[in-house]
Amino acid sequence: MSTAPNIEALRGRLTITVDELYPALGIGRNQAYAAVANGTIPSLRLGHRIVIPVPKLLALLGDDAPPGPASEPSITRRNHVAGPAEDRPLLDDAGANPPAA
Repeated sequence: MSTAPNIEALRGRLTITVDELYPALGIGRNQAYAAVANGTIPSLRLGHRIVIPVPKLLALLGDDAPPGPASEPSITRRNHVAGPAEDRPLLDDAGANPPAA
């Protein structure tokens, strides 16, 4: 028995399928396909496959947090090791490790 994904688990994905959508919303499969067919839930048809854009779904549900990198932690945050290394970024702007102090 699998557990239904919640909306928070969908964050960071670009699209989901209708079969991933309906358990997350707590609605039936037929209801989900009907909502996609009548345009209530935004969707894209890629050949025979129907996908739901997660950012549009979250906006529809009133979610205010922007999807993607802005809501993810930054790689340049300070590490939590005590000492001089605490004030150095993990990576420099070029993506290489900074020289040791």
